[in-house]
Amino acid sequence: MKRFILGGIVLVLAGCGLEEYESRMIRAQEKVKRYDDLNAVLDDALEMPKHSVTEKQPGGRETTKEMPWDVFLRPPLGIKSKPVGEPREGILYHYSRGTRPGTPAASVTPNTASATGSVPAVGAAARNVTDLYLAFSSDPRETAQFAADVLRLFPTAPSPPPLAVKSIQMPERPQHRVEVLDFDDDLASYAAYFYRPKGAKTTVGVIFRCEKGRRETSRPLLDLSIGTLGVDKDAGVMLTMFGRRVSVGGGAPSGIAAPPPPPPPPGGAPRPPGAAK
Repeated sequence: MKRFILGGIVLVLAGCGLEEYESRMIRAQEKVKRYDDLNAVLDDALEMPKHSVTEKQPGGRETTKEMPWDVFLRPPLGIKSKPVGEPREGILYHYSRGTRPGTPAASVTPNTASATGSVPAVGAAARNVTDLYLAFSSDPRETAQFAADVLRLFPTAPSPPPLAVKSIQMPERPQHRVEVLDFDDDLASYAAYFYRPKGAKTTVGVIFRCEKGRRETSRPLLDLSIGTLGVDKDAGVMLTMFGRRVSVGGGAPSGIAAPPPPPPPPGGAPRPPGAAK
């Protein structure tokens, strides 16, 4: 009788182990799908410009060196990773639209994951984003003052800028609380995002230029790009999560290196997720 009871306990525990494994496998598959959704609409991370950093050496001596801003951002698909020319008035860097081998800008028809992880179709939203501008500040001023300094370089932006607070949630990441402003000129529509996470030393401004009247169509894509924004110590975290693209079958970059699936539980091969028990 004891052997029957022990055997039943072993079977129950094995079943629990298989169910837990299936659950972990499903979560891993969902994570891989989110990575693929990102790669369908976001390009490789932007190359950050350099700035002067002063460091104290032993004995109190100070040295200055040029270092890239500690910021990570993946832009909408088709935006070049390197800035064009010199920064406007020394603060505003311009990243223009280009093409990727095998992915002509004129034929991009992506799907995008929203901030909640769903995948609504946004059609040619990546084509609607023609340019991206970046600005940085290590000045401890209020974000509103930094935003005013940046937006004065756009003649049609209101002054002072009436910034609104917006929360952007990426799966498995804390919320980004950004300050935003929309404005237009005769040729284009703009969406400006300003971000300084708590405890960070750097404030970042990201301004997207869209085809006139196409800003709201592109909004899920813009928010998704901002969801990858990492500043200071968080830049390394976002690089680990979203920064590396891998080639599939020797073709164009597609897919981020995802974590391997969990090891199978002891007691034999598991059932495929969803299979009859």
